[in-house]
Amino acid sequence: MATVVIACTQAGDFTLGRRVHLYIRQLGTRIDAVLSNALIDMYFKCGSVDRALDVFATMPDAPNLFCWNTVIAGLGMNGHGEDAVGAFRDMVGMSRTRHAIRPDGVTFVALLSACSHSGLVAEDRRFFDEMGLVHGVEPGEEHYGCMVDLLCRDGLLGEAVRLVRAMPIRPNAKILGCLLLQARRSSEEEDGVRVGEWAAEQIAELNLHDSAAYGLSNMYASLQRWDHVEMHRSMANAAPRHKQPGQSSCIGCTN
Repeated sequence: MATVVIACTQAGDFTLGRRVHLYIRQLGTRIDAVLSNALIDMYFKCGSVDRALDVFATMPDAPNLFCWNTVIAGLGMNGHGEDAVGAFRDMVGMSRTRHAIRPDGVTFVALLSACSHSGLVAEDRRFFDEMGLVHGVEPGEEHYGCMVDLLCRDGLLGEAVRLVRAMPIRPNAKILGCLLLQARRSSEEEDGVRVGEWAAEQIAELNLHDSAAYGLSNMYASLQRWDHVEMHRSMANAAPRHKQPGQSSCIGCTN
């Protein structure tokens, strides 16, 4: 049954997913952790937060890490950042009826993303710092990406740059793209240009020359530096493009 629910989620078919859930109840099928997680995920992704939380609250067994991660991510994607923080605290806390659950890297991606989309800057900073110090989870590429996204959304370009420069791993194109986009929007013109040029250099080193050139040309256009715009757009047009060959999604087709 979990597979059927997952298929409904992938199709985005809330009505069918709801019918499957009702059918499961009518059959008297025991809703274990796997099926519960599939239902919770389906309801969250279809925007039915109350139903997702109802399934979570009525689980016959204590929720495992995967269920908690789904709840934190689901609350975050639906704009309930503070509730996601509350769920995380419930998860790592200990009560009379259950033991605390240790978070993993997926937990923190969901948590940091939830804080980012709800503008919870102070909470995001604290949880990012606590990852390794308190919970023994080393920040990875996705965690840094969440932090940079939040700082850029909040206009904290300087702090975002310092974080990226201090990364123990090389920043990917998504992280650098956040910096480049925020540099274009920066009210401090010269600082924005310096950051944009640095980010574009890093993107170019990833062999994404055309993306870097287009990003810089857009930044210079916003500053009305038309000579720079023309130069970087010419560079973008001259950059080699490697098109991926198309693939058919048809499986088991016959002539």
